[in-house]
Amino acid sequence: MSPLASQNIILQMMQTAYSYHQQGELAQAEKLYQQVLQKEPKHPDANQLLGVIAHKFGFHSAAAQLVNNAIVADPKNPQRYYVLAGILNKLGETGKAINCYKRALELKPDFIEAQNNLGLLYKNTYQYEDAIACFKQVVAQNPDSAIIWANLGNVYKEVGSMVDAIDALEKAVNLDPSFSAAYSNLLLALNYSSELEPEYIFQKHQEWEKHCPATQNKSRFSFQGRKTQ
Repeated sequence: MSPLASQNIILQMMQTAYSYHQQGELAQAEKLYQQVLQKEPKHPDANQLLGVIAHKFGFHSAAAQLVNNAIVADPKNPQRYYVLAGILNKLGETGKAINCYKRALELKPDFIEAQNNLGLLYKNTYQYEDAIACFKQVVAQNPDSAIIWANLGNVYKEVGSMVDAIDALEKAVNLDPSFSAAYSNLLLALNYSSELEPEYIFQKHQEWEKHCPATQNKSRFSFQGRKTQ
């Protein structure tokens, strides 16, 4: 078989595997990715996508190795570093995850998801100045994202910068009035402000009841699992 014919077969297998993957038929996708790697062990997409499946099923170490294989084969693709960072974070290797997000951003400076997740890792490791810097960059690129304004507001709240926290969290709830987690954190920050009138704080509590009834539970922070802090 000619090299061109072999590459065409691999391309067809990858297209079919990816279709299965997109449809959630992961066993079929996994089987085809494995077959591709038998023919071409360094195939970057097959390694990465097989790693994504392994990560989904909790085989995080194997997933990290597979995605690292993809990076070795294709070191200029920022998405591969982004995927590996998420896996490393799950493994508790935060420092390595941070470095992967940084590398993704070196390759693609406007990679908003990587910048946001880097900010979350900085926040979770108490590197608050770096977290604030990350989220400021993200909101500068994407000022209409309630989630990112909320992430920024939460960091300000944790360091005690309540004026800045209130400003950011108000932007979040103005963009999405049903964003209950942001409203909750806003009300908490308001209670620690000495510069606002009680009437204003009471008004905000009334707005909370209007937009976020008790039966509603929209807890949406971050791109990483949308965790509520």
